[in-house]
Amino acid sequence: MRSRDQVEVVLTEKEMLLLTALRDKEPFVAAFNIDWKPDRIKGDLIEIEELRGGLTESLASFGFDEDYNPTEAGKLIESIIDKLFVPNLKSTGGK
Repeated sequence: MRSRDQVEVVLTEKEMLLLTALRDKEPFVAAFNIDWKPDRIKGDLIEIEELRGGLTESLASFGFDEDYNPTEAGKLIESIIDKLFVPNLKSTGGK
């Protein structure tokens, strides 16, 4: 897969709701040129990898409670991060 290949990631309704809320709240999510659909996101491989990195940082910031157990939001972020893992992605072709 080439770095500018487009990839599409299917998300659950809860994952999409959380990611959309983060997009509206966190500048790093809104900064990417990602195509937002009701049940999926599509972007080039580089942007998807960078989104995954930003979500990993968000997970560390607010994804766990005071006993270091994952919160509900944390579990959803972990699920999204797993889906954005490059070996799991399939190219939909170039731009």
